[in-house]
Amino acid sequence: MAFQPIAITRTRDMLQEFGGAFSDADTVLVTDVYAAGEPPIDGMTGERVATEILGHGKSASYVQSFEEATARLVQVAHSGDMILTLVREASRSLGRRYCRDSLPAQRDVAAAKRPSRQRRSRTPAAKAELPCPHFLLERES
Repeated sequence: MAFQPIAITRTRDMLQEFGGAFSDADTVLVTDVYAAGEPPIDGMTGERVATEILGHGKSASYVQSFEEATARLVQVAHSGDMILTLVREASRSLGRRYCRDSLPAQRDVAAAKRPSRQRRSRTPAAKAELPCPHFLLERES
């Protein structure tokens, strides 16, 4: 799961709730807090949220960017996993990035399973992109 806390004061006010809110997640990747126009509050960071989640016995880590979150998701996700992203709307491309970045590995597996003597049709359907290998659910937090 990828999580981006929204609003610094809400993050401060709900820090303990955030810590226990992810009990069903195998792992949580926390990005920087989206300030939503609020001034910074010392110590209210994505790292602090990740530490709070860790304190509730869950696997969590801070990631500095959506690119890093995507790379980590590609590393840890397995076929059949559900990936949930809770990020601000303008950042929803995290899910698309994940699908794009995980597809090369999926294509390699599909090619390895294909009999070498069989030629594939070059019709548009054969060139279509493979679907994302995981169930992906994105919601604005």
